[in-house]
Amino acid sequence: MILHHLKPAFHDNRGQITDIVQHKPFDSVTVITSIKGAIRGNHYHKESIQYSYVLSGRVRAYTQSPDGTCETADLFANDLLESSPLERHTLQALED
Repeated sequence: MILHHLKPAFHDNRGQITDIVQHKPFDSVTVITSIKGAIRGNHYHKESIQYSYVLSGRVRAYTQSPDGTCETADLFANDLLESSPLERHTLQALED
């Protein structure tokens, strides 16, 4: 599990700009909403990296690398979780 706490790259009186993923090839972007208590994922990808970015609320991430122990982390707004290939990952919504 790689957890990035992102900071805005630019901020002025109009708002802010935050670069979420830079200089990484990927083939899709998906928006998922979850209500409190929902469980998502509980799978792994053979070859791809999955990035999970929290727009709002709070999510608990559970990850496990092959032959590794389970790790947990709470994610908040502007956090980005990077799940490597073969890393099992599950997300539990702690808030809507």
